[in-house]
Amino acid sequence: MALPNWMQRLWRGEVPLWKAFWLYYLLGTTVVNVIAIYGAVLIGAAIEKLGYSGEPADAAFGLTAIVLGPIALSYIVLADVGTIRSGSKQGGFLGVLALIVVVLSLIPAVIKYAAIILMGIALVGQFMASLLA
Repeated sequence: MALPNWMQRLWRGEVPLWKAFWLYYLLGTTVVNVIAIYGAVLIGAAIEKLGYSGEPADAAFGLTAIVLGPIALSYIVLADVGTIRSGSKQGGFLGVLALIVVVLSLIPAVIKYAAIILMGIALVGQFMASLLA
């Protein structure tokens, strides 16, 4: 399956730096973060509203984190790599500044989503263990 054209162009750095930074990196990653993190929290809360509390709600949150975490992280890496490549093609002060900002934010993003995914795996595993006990 081929990636959509906008993703290919972004990945190759063929998007103007202003668009890569402001649209895909800043706005796009903000939207993805909100959907991924608050989506998982809302799913867990919805399960609790249905009368399930404790481990079932935690497992729903965990499963949502396992699904949404890698999707969000994939988009963040795409936006970051595209912004870095666009910045290196443009060069100059703004290109270097974009590189610094993106690299400094990528490391915490990877750590954050790795922790969320691992927490999700642990919550689902704990729920599965309680079902088998």
